[in-house]
Amino acid sequence: MSLSRTLLTTLCLLLAGISPSIAQTGTLTGRVTDADSGQLLPGATVRIDGTQLGAAADAFGTFTIRAVPAGQVTLIASFVGYNDARATATVEAGASVYIELELAENTAQLAEVVVRSEKFIRNLQE
Repeated sequence: MSLSRTLLTTLCLLLAGISPSIAQTGTLTGRVTDADSGQLLPGATVRIDGTQLGAAADAFGTFTIRAVPAGQVTLIASFVGYNDARATATVEAGASVYIELELAENTAQLAEVVVRSEKFIRNLQE
């Protein structure tokens, strides 16, 4: 009887130690779209500033980031050809927060590149 009580006590202590850490996180879900057209941006990346947490938007422009520490976080969304977008969200322990991110197209122009070539006729001995 003593052995089973010890095992039960150990199991309870382990679960008590795990539960608070799980309860201190939440989930962020959302969608990334073009600010002008509202078009979905599949493949856009969303990350939480100052952490290594992040996700890529799926074919529907939606993303999910799990195990986000409770509290206020800053999200940074990016996509090729668009300016980064920043937004803040407050994550509550054990809850899920939905956020929509809109990216504006980057209209910066690159400098002109000129490529030139010349053709020389030479024989193998030269």
